[in-house]
Amino acid sequence: MGTITIDDVEYEFDDLTDEQKAIVGQLSNCQKKMAELQSEFDIVQVANAVYVNKLKALLASSGEDDV
Repeated sequence: MGTITIDDVEYEFDDLTDEQKAIVGQLSNCQKKMAELQSEFDIVQVANAVYVNKLKALLASSGEDDV
């Protein structure tokens, strides 16, 4: 697998213990999940902005009817 770097120190993956290798795998899973969640958050944030803008437009157009 090569090397991994933690706090600017490089470690050979093959030299790690089985427990350390398992933790590296869990870290990889965590990073993948964080990226997935960030993507979902970005989508929800955009949807939220669309709904806010739509509500503003609807409120503005209903206010024009009152004039």
